[in-house]
Amino acid sequence: MPLKLGVLLAAAGRPDEARGAFLQALDLHRRRADRRRMGVTLNNLADVLLQLDQSDAALVHLQESLRLRREIGDELGLGITILTIGQAYARSGRYRQAYGWLDRALTAARDTGNREAEWRVLTVRAKVHRDTGQQLTARDDLHLALAISEQTGDAIGADEVRRALTALRVPATPRRTTGQR
Repeated sequence: MPLKLGVLLAAAGRPDEARGAFLQALDLHRRRADRRRMGVTLNNLADVLLQLDQSDAALVHLQESLRLRREIGDELGLGITILTIGQAYARSGRYRQAYGWLDRALTAARDTGNREAEWRVLTVRAKVHRDTGQQLTARDDLHLALAISEQTGDAIGADEVRRALTALRVPATPRRTTGQR
């Protein structure tokens, strides 16, 4: 129950309360030795720590989540944790590390067929591109993210990507590759 409460509180924009609920859930899962739920809860706890601008603390929990998810063979969850690690590095301005983790997350999302994670990775990577002065590359990632979110019928995701495109402020048309003449 504390895990679901934490998810609801995080979605309601109450990260401090969500953190408390996730810590309670984590304690419960540890006592039960439920490694799968521990991996999920650690990732959720890291998400709220990122909302609270605590990237280093989030990374500690993400490393444990990564280890647990590897041990139990949770490939889908592993991809999500890898994405969250990329987000943590991006939020803290450690772009080189962010790119590496986000590239791994994109591969994992595609390998597991997790289309939501795929557009999310592209959206986060677009922000890193933007922050490092690569606006056109950011726009290309966002166009791909938009196409994926629309294909999967994820209206909320598509709206999120559109807002990111609007905030980018570069020409809307994706680059076209041309052959040499």
